[in-house]
Amino acid sequence: MAKAAESLSELPQRVKFASLSPMPSRWGGSRSQSDGEISQASDGDHSYVMTVEEAGQHIVGIIGMGVMGTLYAETLAGAGFLVLVCDKPSETERLLEKYGDGTRNVFPCAGGHLISRVAHMVVYSTETATLPIVAKLYGPSTRPGAIVAGQCSVKAPEIEALEAHLPKDVPIVSVHSLHAGDISTKGQTLVFMPYRCNLREELFAKAVFGCFESKMITMTVHEHDEITADTQVVTHLALMSMGLAWFRAGTYPWEDVSYVGGIENIKVLSTLRVFSAKAHIYESLAMQNPCSNRQVAQYARSVSDLFKLMLTQDRDTLYARIMKGREFVFGLTDTREERVADGGSVGTMAATKYQESLESSNREGRAGRPILLLPDTLLDEFALGGRNPGSREQRANLNSPSDPHHSHTLVRDGPCPSQGSPLQSRDGPSIERRSPSNSPSCFRNTPAGGQQNDSGRSSPLVSVFLRGNSHLSLLAMVDSWYQLGVNPYGHLVCVTPPFRFRLGIAEYLYHRIELLEQSLEVALYDPKIRGDDMEFFLASNLWAETIRNKDSQGYLSRFLEISHFFEERLADAREKFSRLNRKIIQLHALQDSPK
Repeated sequence: MAKAAESLSELPQRVKFASLSPMPSRWGGSRSQSDGEISQASDGDHSYVMTVEEAGQHIVGIIGMGVMGTLYAETLAGAGFLVLVCDKPSETERLLEKYGDGTRNVFPCAGGHLISRVAHMVVYSTETATLPIVAKLYGPSTRPGAIVAGQCSVKAPEIEALEAHLPKDVPIVSVHSLHAGDISTKGQTLVFMPYRCNLREELFAKAVFGCFESKMITMTVHEHDEITADTQVVTHLALMSMGLAWFRAGTYPWEDVSYVGGIENIKVLSTLRVFSAKAHIYESLAMQNPCSNRQVAQYARSVSDLFKLMLTQDRDTLYARIMKGREFVFGLTDTREERVADGGSVGTMAATKYQESLESSNREGRAGRPILLLPDTLLDEFALGGRNPGSREQRANLNSPSDPHHSHTLVRDGPCPSQGSPLQSRDGPSIERRSPSNSPSCFRNTPAGGQQNDSGRSSPLVSVFLRGNSHLSLLAMVDSWYQLGVNPYGHLVCVTPPFRFRLGIAEYLYHRIELLEQSLEVALYDPKIRGDDMEFFLASNLWAETIRNKDSQGYLSRFLEISHFFEERLADAREKFSRLNRKIIQLHALQDSPK
């Protein structure tokens, strides 16, 4: 096509013929794979089978050709559907350059009126804030009998806009692909929400989206918003708070030994992955979701409450609150003392129990909680910094088992630097290996080189070859789930990669009782980590206040400023994050496969 089509007569002949096809008035028959089946939807009694031939007789319209709209258009066209697309007038030339020859089953149109008049299904793939304007403009032109689908990230305002501007007899369904537009739909999660449609229309829409080969989950729009407030809004809040804290401190985490190795790698990659995306996506999720306010407020409150306990060194209250959250979320009630009852090493036994869970074919942890599978090898593999901080085997060599004091040495979740290769800390010169005589401990009654606090309790010197970390962001996440009575494992039906990793590293921390207690001791007694925790406390409350006040401009400007600060490493982080996500999905698939 030389220009974007403005009328049906300007579209190719095969599109004209397809436009004459009525909406399906029958149930799809039972056809075999050899007949070209590309997808099938069923409710048990009825089914709809979509074949390549039938797909070629149906037109799907995409209004909004951003990254996700483009993914939808090309996936549907690849399955055989005829796809009409449009975007803002300023993007028409780009669409013509890419699809103007009509060879890819994608046909650019001058606007949404033509698409709405001829398409059997119209998908609105716009920003949530602009959907009311777009739906008001094109909605009244919708073809009688056509199905309209919304593809916004937040469903309450989407449904409100579609109900307000579509004819009352137009069926409405809603979908949400829980992944970025640069990731293939295959194997990812697709939430399908029938809203205003009969069973035949629902199954037809499912058959259309079935060609995505995604894991399709069916729920209501309210259930979607409630779950994504946790899996997306609060997850992003925690990650963006770390980003803001590093930005305000002028710290590049890949250059700081506090954020090298183990679960620190996942924190850094996940944070930079968020800041590599479009700001409006996260702003829309946070500002438009009516279910987000309660969960955002609780996360900020948990950060504040825990940080106050750390500042006042209220050890008993802090431990009690963290352990209650541990039991509620992970079903874990065992103590460090129980794990060493047979004289074994705490850290070794915790790691062994977790490894046994990784090797379990059904991935069920204690109290029926699934194990998310974040093995040590994966945690150590995806460091963003150029330095290799060493392997766990090298760490084992540093903590010589022949020295009884070393069984109590502060244990870090990530690898420690190999001997002769000290890392640089912003708190001082290179951090060298300590000798056994001055090696501190978090768990001896009188740690070597230790101090006494006002209560007479040992206050360990916790700076050993790598600084410890309080993991305040993770402690607050688990505490907020506990305070709200939320089971995060139940939200895995709407899992996103950042949420999967967030829950995974929390699980990793809480399943290792020695590592968890180390984090609490660092939080209580290490003055060097206090500044980092203060920055995170301030950052999380600032983001929460911005969301509560619906300050979209403040949200976007702050996001873009932080994104610019990390700009030099965003592409690298995005690539490593995607590779890590693929490995985790493959690992889960292997664990789920029959033995």
